[in-house]
Amino acid sequence: MIQPYASRTGTKTTIAAMRAAGWGELVSPVQTYAAPPPLRYVIDNGAWSQFQCRLKWLETRDGPPPAEFDRDGFAALVEKWGADADWTALPDIVAGGIRSLAFSLDWMPWVLERTPVALLPVQDGMDPHHVEHLLGPRVGVFLGGSTEWKIGTMEQWGRLAARVGCHYHIARVNTADRIRRAQLCGAHSFDGTSVTLFAKTLGPLDGCRRQSTMFAVGG
Repeated sequence: MIQPYASRTGTKTTIAAMRAAGWGELVSPVQTYAAPPPLRYVIDNGAWSQFQCRLKWLETRDGPPPAEFDRDGFAALVEKWGADADWTALPDIVAGGIRSLAFSLDWMPWVLERTPVALLPVQDGMDPHHVEHLLGPRVGVFLGGSTEWKIGTMEQWGRLAARVGCHYHIARVNTADRIRRAQLCGAHSFDGTSVTLFAKTLGPLDGCRRQSTMFAVGG
């Protein structure tokens, strides 16, 4: 069954419901944490949130431009909680293609020393042949990128992950339709913000992810 993660919340009733349903948390350096995550968790690099902040800044030019990546925040988070995370997403550049891959590879040795599994973000402009030789039991695929590109390439990354035997995660999955797509493409996990923002969506989304499929890639 595909494993879901939701962005972190401090609402106790939502945390209890997520725990009962088997959902985990996605923690990120863009948030502040006073205590360890109460659920099983994974570590995001925060690049998407910072990318969104930068887009907003470009519209308004209000104040200084936000940093493209919080190196210190990410490093501190991995040092603190990386050992017990299910996996950690390597730093990347949203929609950055090969430039993003080079950035991720610079971080890979350091991250793999501190967490059990590192996921390599794949972005617009990247193809399976760019990363296949890098994947394996401890290095998997994190499908990010622009929404259109992500939807259009889900299946090819699922075939690759099934072929090499690595973990396959899809980011920003917030609807039943996206969950079904992720299942059909053979994803092992997904993350989203819907359950954190709207607790009432947990039931329908969890019900969807529990529906088995006979046609998943690699199934």
